[in-house]
Amino acid sequence: MLKLHYLGYNGHAADLKEAQGVFESFGLEGYFDKPFVADGVFFAELNEFLTRELAEEGYSGVEVRVTPARTEIIIRATQTQKVLGEKGRRIRELTSVVQKRFKFPENTVELYAEKVANRGLCAIAQAESLKYKLLNGLAVRR
Repeated sequence: MLKLHYLGYNGHAADLKEAQGVFESFGLEGYFDKPFVADGVFFAELNEFLTRELAEEGYSGVEVRVTPARTEIIIRATQTQKVLGEKGRRIRELTSVVQKRFKFPENTVELYAEKVANRGLCAIAQAESLKYKLLNGLAVRR
């Protein structure tokens, strides 16, 4: 993501074609057409979106599994109930946003929430927890 940000891609392009144009403007024609580059840009943008959207829920990463029938996106968080929302409303909203943003066909993307097994061993979860404790003036060692 850092390299793409340096190239002028900030993770909020209206379409991945815009990112392709950035690559081409730097003389990297055809580079974006490689499947692993397109997958990396997709993952970076998805991770950036979920980091911003789910920071307070203890977001600590995402895993994308692509099958012929559908794409499964597993969101790892410390507070999965908040990710799911009341009666699953929040996860359905996130699914809809991801589906529309990345132009997935109807009913081909599924979002799941997975609880971080051991919060103490997850560096991202620890950093987010520390950030919110410091911002809210809470005791850091609790």
